[in-house]
Amino acid sequence: MKIILLLLCISASLRGTQGADRPNILYIMSDDHTSQAIGAYGGRLAKLNPTPTIDKLAAEGMRFDRVFCTNSICTPSRASILTGQYSQNSGVTDLNGVLPPERQYLPTMVGKWHLEAEPASFDYYNVLPGQGKYFDPDTLVRGDQAWPKSVVKHEGYVSDVITDIGIDWLDKRDVSKPFFLMLHHKAPHDMFEFAPRYADYLKDTEIPEPDNLYNQPAAGFGSVATRGDNDSLVHRIGTSVSKRHPVRNYGMDFNISQGLEDHE
Repeated sequence: MKIILLLLCISASLRGTQGADRPNILYIMSDDHTSQAIGAYGGRLAKLNPTPTIDKLAAEGMRFDRVFCTNSICTPSRASILTGQYSQNSGVTDLNGVLPPERQYLPTMVGKWHLEAEPASFDYYNVLPGQGKYFDPDTLVRGDQAWPKSVVKHEGYVSDVITDIGIDWLDKRDVSKPFFLMLHHKAPHDMFEFAPRYADYLKDTEIPEPDNLYNQPAAGFGSVATRGDNDSLVHRIGTSVSKRHPVRNYGMDFNISQGLEDHE
């Protein structure tokens, strides 16, 4: 899985008087958001202008071009970001990993958590249970009931809900103190569902396919670590568009025809 990160330093106008010598930080994460789908990185979708707001931030701020992810799997990557540790040190090495409170080093969390244990060390949290839902999501908050029973129900699209929660927290914060707010979105993680207002977006636009969608190298992509000896893992690693993968595949979820199977 790929996760694109966006780090914003908030202007001095949002700083409290006592914390003026320390920056306020709003950290925004979008899930499963590949760089090829962000216009600022100049990929094959850039001409479609799919991300004008992110592109503006990149143009007016700083864009990272030479970076790498220490663990590209969703849950371990989150743990590395939250702890500053490699996966073998944080103890979160796979999708079932748990980040205990004693390893939670940052103060405010809104949105997708997906690290099992309560974010108890955060000053404030309002997070999705597990993957959460795209529409009318529930969130778990610090409340009178023990984790994970303190549930708040919301109406609307999950990205709007998470954003509104973050804005509400910013409006009500203690302005005398600097803040670090982590705003983690669920979108566009599969199984992606868009907000209804985008139903006609790119409706009459031809979206280019990757050159290698149907014509991959004879040896295939990946190494023995991802393909296994003699390709023994190709039916078990990752998620497939066709029914190649017997557990995680769009062919099963969307009843894709047999035709695509011949290409993967």
